[in-house]
Amino acid sequence: MLNLKKIRAYYQIPRRKKLSWAVIVEKTKNGQKSCRLGVLLIGTDKVIDVMARKFIQTNLLQPVERQTYPAKRRNVGSGVLFSTKNEKVHELICIRRDDVESEYFSTRYSKELMETFVF
Repeated sequence: MLNLKKIRAYYQIPRRKKLSWAVIVEKTKNGQKSCRLGVLLIGTDKVIDVMARKFIQTNLLQPVERQTYPAKRRNVGSGVLFSTKNEKVHELICIRRDDVESEYFSTRYSKELMETFVF
């Protein structure tokens, strides 16, 4: 089962960096919207896009508008539900428990990551 402890170990993120679940909402210029599971690195503008297996910045100007909202995790049947904590924005992501872990490949945290923009 995916949890923040596994995310921390997988990306080799130091314990001093606090993590939190998040929902990444992206809107293109033509109005298409997508929601994905993310993990916030608290105190930075970086977030892990879990299914894309990469670090990204929380805001990106062109060609996509990206917002990241803290989320709650809840086990539901054979999956996991992530819902935003924001009162004005309500987004839900439901993922089967095995889907995320089967998508992973090697990506690692580094001190330089916090100083650079990573796509």
